Amino acid sequence: MSASPEGISIREFARRAGCDDQVVRRKVKSGHLPALSNGKLDPAHLEVDWRSGVSAPGPIADIADGETIEDAAARTIIEKGAVWSKAEAERVKENYAALLKQLDYDRESGLVAEIDDVVVLIASEYALVRNKLSNIGSRVAPRIAVMNSAEAIKAMIDAEVVLALTELTADAPRSTSYAELRESVCERFRPSPKQG
Repeated sequence: MSASPEGISIREFARRAGCDDQVVRRKVKSGHLPALSNGKLDPAHLEVDWRSGVSAPGPIADIADGETIEDAAARTIIEKGAVWSKAEAERVKENYAALLKQLDYDRESGLVAEIDDVVVLIASEYALVRNKLSNIGSRVAPRIAVMNSAEAIKAMIDAEVVLALTELTADAPRSTSYAELRESVCERFRPSPKQG
């Protein structure tokens, strides 16, 4: 989850809202417009009726690894006090639950992948490219040493680069369209069926 916003100054909030900053200060003082811990205001409140005291709820909290939404909400209440009414809290809870279900569905259908899986795939493919290209120098150096022409040296290096790239392409999936390539990548990340 993302960190809480840094916010904007009361003067900037008033400028964007098209009102005097004293109006904003009174709303902050009365509690109708909550200030962040640094005294600044969340610009998201500009999009709601902050003058009547209806504020936009912010994120529950940064959810730590292994922490449930309920645990994060309980921690937020302990750290910051109750920030929402019961109805707002229920709405936020239901929204987060729906988002988690959507994420689970997207993960199962191959629309999203775990970042760690993507990093491993990219790192392994970069390693293949690095190994192929780093071998070019040792393969061509003895032949280049006896050459006199810059054009001949360039042609030899170009030929070796093309050969290395052709070998890398030979190992890649044979996809002729974007859709086929996408499906090939999705297959690599699709979770294996759960063992029951």
